[in-house]
Amino acid sequence: MTVRLEVASPISSYTVNLANESPVGRVDFVDFPEEDDDRIFSTPWR
Repeated sequence: MTVRLEVASPISSYTVNLANESPVGRVDFVDFPEEDDDRIFSTPWR
C-alpha cells in the first residue's frame, strides 16, 4: 500500500493505492498560505 501527496495549487490530494497500483481512496484539501499547519479537507475518503 502507498500513500502519495499530489501537490497542486490551490487544491492538493492524498491518494492511497494498493501494491498493484489499484486506487483505494483519495482526499482533496486546500492549504492556506497564511496558515502553516492547517488544511481544509474538501472531500471524504472514497
